[in-house]
Amino acid sequence: MKKLTGIGFLLTLVITLTACQGTQTNAPPPASPASEGAPPLILTATVPLEGVKGRFDHFASGKGKVFVSGLGNNSVEVIDLFQGTRVHEITGVPNPQGVTFSPEANKLFVASEKGKVYIYDGDSYKLISSLDFEGGADNLRYDAANKRVYVGCGDDEKTSAIATIDATTNKRLDEVYKLGGEPESVPTRKVRSKHLCKPPGPEADCCHQPHHKGTHAMARDPGPEFSHGSG
Repeated sequence: MKKLTGIGFLLTLVITLTACQGTQTNAPPPASPASEGAPPLILTATVPLEGVKGRFDHFASGKGKVFVSGLGNNSVEVIDLFQGTRVHEITGVPNPQGVTFSPEANKLFVASEKGKVYIYDGDSYKLISSLDFEGGADNLRYDAANKRVYVGCGDDEKTSAIATIDATTNKRLDEVYKLGGEPESVPTRKVRSKHLCKPPGPEADCCHQPHHKGTHAMARDPGPEFSHGSG
């Protein structure tokens, strides 16, 4: 009786092991990480920027050029994408941050931490005008459909806002959106015709509908599409 019990135990053990092996064999292989399927970024060239010191901040592009804010160098570096070289350097911009280009107006807009937005000709890079923004100017976003530049400006509850510039006249518009906190990012959502901001702090996304004159308080955005990765 003991022998039969022992044989029964061995058979059970063998069957169990066989079943486990069958399960492992038939189980689908683990999914490969997404990174394995996507081609890696490949370094094809580097552009030396001799004499440029400190860190970079924002980038923008237009007319085959890349515009780089040299925050620590008080300059904007202009790089030709086709030549792969620096073709111009705009100097004398105190702590440049946001930068954007208007193809329609052929102008380059540069925001300064020290409270100005500088406007340059898109060919000669000569200064056309400058506008004051209390508390500093940071993020810039261009709305091509309406030829407006949106400026994330201010550094406290009183001055923090999204202001607007008419890219054709170089004038500030009455359209101002108060935030109550310094905007960290101002991406544009074309689908819903809204412009979003990212004040500091968790769950602080907000939005506004454009084309409303005057000063407005910002409303929180219920949409899930918000992303503030630029800029």
